[in-house]
Amino acid sequence: MATLSVKRIFSRWFLFNNRWVNFIWISAIASAMAYQTWLGWHYNSNDTTNVYLVTARICAYNLLIGMVILWLPVLRHAMSLLQATKLRVIYPIQLAKSIHKWLGHGLMAFALVHGSFYLLYMDSLEGDFAPILFGTEADLVRSMKTTMYEFVSEDESIDDVQLWIDNGRTVEGYETVVKPLMKEDCTKCHSSNSTQTYAYPELPLTTYEGVVKLSYSGVMSRQFQINVSGLVMFVSFLLMWITSLAIMRKKKYHWFQQIHRLGYLVAILAFLHIPRIEYCLAPGVLLLLEFLLNRTIKYWGRCQAQIQPLGDRHVMMKIKLPKTIKIPAGQYCQVRLAETHDKDWHSISIANSAEKSNEIYLVIKDLGDWSNRLVALSFVRQNLEVDVRGFYASPMADAAKVEEVVCFVGGIGVTPALSLLETMKNKANAQLKLVWTFQDWHLFQAMADEFLEAAKSMSNVSIHCYATRPQPEGFQYSGGLQVNHGRPEVAGYISNVNNHSRFKRRYAFVCGPQGLVNSVKRSIQSQSNWRLKVEHF
Repeated sequence: MATLSVKRIFSRWFLFNNRWVNFIWISAIASAMAYQTWLGWHYNSNDTTNVYLVTARICAYNLLIGMVILWLPVLRHAMSLLQATKLRVIYPIQLAKSIHKWLGHGLMAFALVHGSFYLLYMDSLEGDFAPILFGTEADLVRSMKTTMYEFVSEDESIDDVQLWIDNGRTVEGYETVVKPLMKEDCTKCHSSNSTQTYAYPELPLTTYEGVVKLSYSGVMSRQFQINVSGLVMFVSFLLMWITSLAIMRKKKYHWFQQIHRLGYLVAILAFLHIPRIEYCLAPGVLLLLEFLLNRTIKYWGRCQAQIQPLGDRHVMMKIKLPKTIKIPAGQYCQVRLAETHDKDWHSISIANSAEKSNEIYLVIKDLGDWSNRLVALSFVRQNLEVDVRGFYASPMADAAKVEEVVCFVGGIGVTPALSLLETMKNKANAQLKLVWTFQDWHLFQAMADEFLEAAKSMSNVSIHCYATRPQPEGFQYSGGLQVNHGRPEVAGYISNVNNHSRFKRRYAFVCGPQGLVNSVKRSIQSQSNWRLKVEHF
């Protein structure tokens, strides 16, 4: 019994839904942050180092880790490409949005502490706060007066450097006056071969060019560029963080989308603010590729679309693309209304799949301002123009690659499962069991004929429909698809598959309300031969 209990616990908490992958990633990130914290804790640039500077550096080093991985979960094309390879096994794709959300919270906290403690550190230095913050003096002169003052042998040295700058930074002046001063006061730390405790070799002051780079003030000052770009980055992060909170997304989704475009500005400013270019390069390149793909190859503008209402809460949209392409199963796209010049993109599951087609079908529920307007519009007109970009792989895309699939879907969550039907025609050895729970009978009626045809023509597909509300007055469904009343017994379906399946590995896909997701999780999380994929937007 003890062995069985340990095995069950191990299966439930480690193997279920590839939690071992989550454990590895969390351990890797935690280890990297621990190392960065250790580096920041032992940072000691000079005698002005205090608790403010050390705390700011710890947060800065951890921000580098967050900045690298924050972008990855929301790079839709990169995630779609990854999901098409075997590497998807070692990346928690279905948790991408949650990862991005919590990374955003963590980044905001670190940025707040980093910025505020750096400001406190600057205020603790000799000299006025504002000139230090905005670099009104040349970087070299300011450093010699403040952070490096105890290393400067004579006050006259500072005046000599300032005079050299005022006289045009001549090579002759550097060789005769500045170079000897640098050798006496600065190059013992700022050189590639320094052995000093406070060495800072990344800013070498052993050549004319190296000294000139640190001789500018104002906008050209390195201090100005770092501090001002940091302040703008923080304000941008703050705006993005506030508008991404659930209450703001629900009420002001267009604010969330528009302000999140500041992410591109943050990526550009990072090259000014972060001295370690390698931390910016990889995410910067990926973000640029995502930006270009979303506006060129993976973009179709002003497509003709037909819309029709399905009851009073749903609308069917058929979009004609300008060319024939392959539409894989388990994809979603982003659409916006072209003719209203609406800038907001909305992610919608594609309800069809095909080897070659120039049409995509979408079913949209009124869940907010945009979808409410679309449903209302469908009652007064049938045609409109939309912009489309994508396609992107959803967790449901994995269902097209496995042999045994059980889909538990609720309401509008049926649309990603619909795209699997075409795929199943070409996979006679695969099995698909679709369990759909719905409330809206008009939505059911729109899907019923396709489901009935699939159930009759494909022996490897079984469809089970459950209505949680009775048929509305005056509504008549005369089709042949059987409808059960109430909610499905999820555990019974799981048990039935276990008893009759010939496949070693089984997959459950869920797209629906959280109650349905929790029910499926409870039924399979103690069984190591099951894998769960959850889809939601």
